[in-house]
Amino acid sequence: MFKIYNNGNPIPMGYSQAVENNVQITNFALFSAAASGVEFCLFDEKKQETRLPMVRTENVWHLAVTGVKTGTEYGFRIHGEHANPNKLMLDPYAKVVNGKPDLTIEESRSWFLMNDHRDNAHIAPRAVIISEDFDWENDTAPNTPWAETIVYELHVKGFSQLNDKIPAELRGTYAGLSHPINLAYLKELGVTAVELLPVNFHINEPHLQARGLQNYWGYNPLAMFAVEPKYAATNNPLAEFKAMVKAFHNAGIEVILDVVFNHSAESEQTYPTFCQRGIDDQTYYWRNDQGRYINWTGCGNMLNLSSDVGRKWVVDCLRYWAEQCHVDGFRFDLASVLGRDTPDFNSSAQLFTDIKNELSLQNIKLIAEPWDIGHYGYQVGNFPNYFAEWNDRFRDDLCRFWLWKSGEIGAFAERFAGSSDLFKKNDRLPHTTLNFITAHDGFVMQDLVSYNQKHNEANGEENRDGRNENYSYNHGVEGSTE
Repeated sequence: MFKIYNNGNPIPMGYSQAVENNVQITNFALFSAAASGVEFCLFDEKKQETRLPMVRTENVWHLAVTGVKTGTEYGFRIHGEHANPNKLMLDPYAKVVNGKPDLTIEESRSWFLMNDHRDNAHIAPRAVIISEDFDWENDTAPNTPWAETIVYELHVKGFSQLNDKIPAELRGTYAGLSHPINLAYLKELGVTAVELLPVNFHINEPHLQARGLQNYWGYNPLAMFAVEPKYAATNNPLAEFKAMVKAFHNAGIEVILDVVFNHSAESEQTYPTFCQRGIDDQTYYWRNDQGRYINWTGCGNMLNLSSDVGRKWVVDCLRYWAEQCHVDGFRFDLASVLGRDTPDFNSSAQLFTDIKNELSLQNIKLIAEPWDIGHYGYQVGNFPNYFAEWNDRFRDDLCRFWLWKSGEIGAFAERFAGSSDLFKKNDRLPHTTLNFITAHDGFVMQDLVSYNQKHNEANGEENRDGRNENYSYNHGVEGSTE
């Protein structure tokens, strides 16, 4: 039985648990400046819903409840002028999520539209109360110096899904990635850090679901605090993820997460709503003077990280992964969005200061993909000096030199020596250029020496997507050969 204990506290955001007078208390807090009222919704083992009114302190709604156990699902119903309390909203701080929405046809998508008045709690994604206990033993971060760092970008499933040297039940999982055979392989290559493509809870876009396709890469996040469950071999993805990190650390390899704070899975304004849009649309997303979403990510929306709540959400998330999951760094997708505070890019944006001042982020690696598709989005060399940056000029100049035999010795020397033309400013050190050859954007390493042209026909985009300028060379035969 769920009961109100007291009004609770407006901090921390999300849920937190404590014991008072031998009673376990769970506090819930949610920011919404737009709401006139918020109902906190708990679901018991029989999926029966209990609604409890939350109390407001400034723009944070909060409540302390008893009777909440591990495995309890919860969500929020928002009341207000532009809200729809018939739609259950997901906690932006959710650490586990149950349920991925079915968006395959218009009828199923309509359940998540804000102008639809049917109650969708039975199919909406719900946050889950979990146990975060884990025995880290004597886990120690490798703390590899930047000058000695070799980063291997990989996809958790793709890396081991076809590896017949590990048990079948572990292939394509966190446990499979950290299997001793894979760790030995990475060590033999000289890899000091794995950079994991998104492992946050994500969903497939409606247009892909309609075609029966998936977003393989995971760049469509719904819950940034939650581990993606489809890469888990067990029913406890968070514990399996932590065990993977511990195994990498024991092998002396760092774990870096590719994180997406530039947009969310809610896409365009008229698309299905699951979380931030239904909670406080005006605060979470950038709009133009006409009230339309600014789409400088190409994904339908752009998160507003200039507001106090937006910045806090990012820093709290990074702190969670660093402190609770022991990750060693982050690669920020379309990182120019982090500095958009007007919404033009500002290298002195407050979010950069907030990240710099966060104690738990002092000794970890921060990597920017220093561009987006918006106004003055290309910002290579312009991030704060505590960031390393993807250096696409290194990629292109080196590929042209080796594969196209460009003869551009000056360009080769400039890149090989640290790209001082781009990075020698603001006391930046040479290691702030992350010299990469290939990544998920464009050809992977084998493609680079196998194809002269991209061939992205299978995904229904008619070969329009993906980078055209790969500076690759097929060595006489287009495609795989012996």
